[in-house]
Amino acid sequence: MSKLFDLLLSFTLIYSIIKLIKLYLRVKKAEYFFYILGLFGYFGMILSSYLDYFLEQYSNYIFDHQLMVEWSNISGVAFLLSGLAFLIYNSKPPFARFPKLLCFIPLMIIPAYYFSLSTLALKEWILMIYETGAFLVALLMFSALIRKSWNYTIILMALLLILAGYILLHTDTQTVTSAEWIWKSFIISGMFILIHGFYKIEQKDEDSYSNT
Repeated sequence: MSKLFDLLLSFTLIYSIIKLIKLYLRVKKAEYFFYILGLFGYFGMILSSYLDYFLEQYSNYIFDHQLMVEWSNISGVAFLLSGLAFLIYNSKPPFARFPKLLCFIPLMIIPAYYFSLSTLALKEWILMIYETGAFLVALLMFSALIRKSWNYTIILMALLLILAGYILLHTDTQTVTSAEWIWKSFIISGMFILIHGFYKIEQKDEDSYSNT
């Protein structure tokens, strides 16, 4: 069961990346570009597990699986936060926008993370703070955008499902160890709904432009 959901999670991330690339090429919005990079970071976490297994079975190379997981994780969070910053930037009228350069500030998390590598507790707290911050920013931002289109409720539902999986992963030891399929199913379902929501929003925007 666990291996099946690992494959499903891998497929979901690949599917999400492909769909977001197509959407980005269609609408050319910077936030989607950074969402794609963020998902590549999280896919790196899954890829590290496959690399670890393969190298352990067929090679004598010592692979630091945990190090790749950590850097993939922090990179994924940083790119997603930059994507959210671009979402905020693009949602404002031109006269109220902050300098676009500020959207890249979350990327400073990546080099800054290097200085916490020697402290396990600090690393875990930094990751949790940034991931929690990303969820809060996303929930607040997409909640505010509901007044623009009710399609943003789809995004909110998806985020709540992913958040439920994230909470189960980090708080319920029994679920993490003996029933991984529970939290993984939340994240898989949330990702599919999230991608569907993005497409619905962009389709509505395109329809609105064509009618004006």
